[in-house]
Amino acid sequence: MRVSDARNFFALRYLQARYFKNRQSFEAATRQAALFNVLRRLDEDKYRTALLDADGACVALVRSKASFWFQTAEPGKNGTIGILLVDPMITAGYPLWAAQPNFEDPPSMFHVHPFEAPPKSFLDSVIYWTRRMPRADLASISTNPVVMASGMAHLVCAEWLRLCRYIPTRLEQVEWEIQNPDFRLDPNGINSSLSRLYPWRRWLPLYRTMLAETSLKLFRGCSLALNTSHSNLQQDFYAIETMIDELQQRIDKIVAVITAIISIEESRRAITQNQHIGRLTYLAMIFAPLSFISSFFSMATDLTALRDTFWVYFCFALPISLIVFLLVNRELVQSWYTTFKRWSGSRGSY
Repeated sequence: MRVSDARNFFALRYLQARYFKNRQSFEAATRQAALFNVLRRLDEDKYRTALLDADGACVALVRSKASFWFQTAEPGKNGTIGILLVDPMITAGYPLWAAQPNFEDPPSMFHVHPFEAPPKSFLDSVIYWTRRMPRADLASISTNPVVMASGMAHLVCAEWLRLCRYIPTRLEQVEWEIQNPDFRLDPNGINSSLSRLYPWRRWLPLYRTMLAETSLKLFRGCSLALNTSHSNLQQDFYAIETMIDELQQRIDKIVAVITAIISIEESRRAITQNQHIGRLTYLAMIFAPLSFISSFFSMATDLTALRDTFWVYFCFALPISLIVFLLVNRELVQSWYTTFKRWSGSRGSY
């Protein structure tokens, strides 16, 4: 038996994703997090300057924790005590996709249910869904007090599912960028796409560890899965673990593709630069002999004084330039010679 199995408390770790329209809203949220009585930090996903996002908008992830402590009823007394603790709520910005989890069954077509405003914070959601525990859970509190945290566990699972749907959205955006030829040819653009993947490569192993700890505490250490009504929740957590593993593999493949694209583009730019250098070499090959002859004969800059002897310069400069050209381009001269032999041979056959 593990030590954690005998404890009457546990903590569930999860991620809260919030959307910020501008930089001012993100900075306000950062200041709010600094005032918490627990250390919390906003991890920006580095998509603030993405091509398909609004200017200045960003999404930040907050590592959060929800805790539960319980005490069973003493012999001869009634009542089981449970205490739920959640992190403070950041009010700046909006929940990602402005969605609140809803665990109610779809309403019937023949009955009109009164409208209830959805909870606005995680704490309100915990209270809301804890008060709506099924009767089977209420009846099993005395024997399995962990079911009092079932509402909180469902909310934690919903936050993990939201994150697992958000990450593929960002990865598809990166794949679209590297598929776009105009964007791929820009070195800054392809490098920015690669830089956006590095945070996910660093965060996903941590998220996988957090999720594994949460599943272990819920379904092994606290035996929440003993109640058959929570079997679907256990399957959801296992599905999230599979999603994160697949996301890690997908990110590694995208990084490999981007690295290959960068290598190919660098090779193309190197070929283009070599072509430009080759053109400069031809210019130097033409003007270097001419400059050498003019220096060798100590020719004056006054062309009127060289009016009678100017032809001597060309008599020496042009042959020397031709000789230098032939020496430098031996392969080209050889190909010309081979072509001439074939042409002369075919002409003689006629």
